Formats: sequence, structure tokens, C-alpha cells
Amino acid sequence: MRDAEGWPPDLRRMEGDMPFQRRVWRVQRLAWAGMIVVVAAALAGAFGGGGPLAQGRQQEGGATVEWARIQRLGAVAPIRVTLPPGDGALRLSPDFLESWRLREMTPPPLGVQAGPDGYRLLPAGTDQGSIMVLEAEATGWPGPRRLRLRAAGQDFDLPVLVWP
Repeated sequence: MRDAEGWPPDLRRMEGDMPFQRRVWRVQRLAWAGMIVVVAAALAGAFGGGGPLAQGRQQEGGATVEWARIQRLGAVAPIRVTLPPGDGALRLSPDFLESWRLREMTPPPLGVQAGPDGYRLLPAGTDQGSIMVLEAEATGWPGPRRLRLRAAGQDFDLPVLVWP
């Protein structure tokens, strides 16, 4: 049914309150922009899983550490350490086991020494060096943390964000 102007009654009501309708449209555009930002952040790895933001790689001297910058509380994340030939000991800081639970080490170390400056892992090395993969689970609380270790005489202080 059309009124005298030829517009349906519902459309006429909408046209009658254009300032309100413009505010609704503005809120809808902001919501769409927010959804696009969340999807782009997820694709970049801001929530973990993969992507350039979620993975980290740092090289100092002859040692290289690859780790997940963004982790989930209670989920296992790999820490890959490549050691050069020679003194290839890997030292985990004393606070490492307060923030992470070590699930598995591949290959298993030849020995582990505990001391006041942390845990020293002796990997099974070769003439070309060695690679150790530590499977660690973030424990405790969500939030920013530092993953501290020493490999091949170089200190690594790696940032990690733990999501709930």
C-alpha cells in the first residue's frame, strides 16, 4: 500500500529520520572495517598458528633459534635450535621451567646438567653441528614473556606472547 507520495509506509518512516539512519550506516561501516582488520591480523599470524607475525627466527654467531612468537596457554610449541660444530651446549635460563613445561627433546640430549645459571643440555653433535627441537608448553598465565637461552656462547632473549 502506498501513501499520497507513492512511497511505502516503512520506507517513508526511514526517510523521515535520516540522521538516525546515517548513524546506523556509520556504525555498520565501522563494524565491517573492524571485521576486516581482525581477518587481516589472523592471516598475518597475530593469533598464533602461522604467518609472519607468529614465527620468529634469530641468528647470533653460529647458532640459530626458531620459535613461535605467539603461543597458546597449554599448547605445545616447538623451539628449534641449530648449533654450530664445536661447543654446542644449549643452556636454558633458570626461569625457563617456571614459564614452560618441557615435553620432549629431539634428539634426546647426551646429558643434562643443572646449575644456578639454569640447565645445560649436551646435544648429540656432528662435525656439521647439531639441531635440537624442544617441544615446550606455555604454563602459568597469559601475557608477554621472554624466552631466555644461551646457545654456542650467544645469549638469546626472545619475545613471546601467550594467548589464553
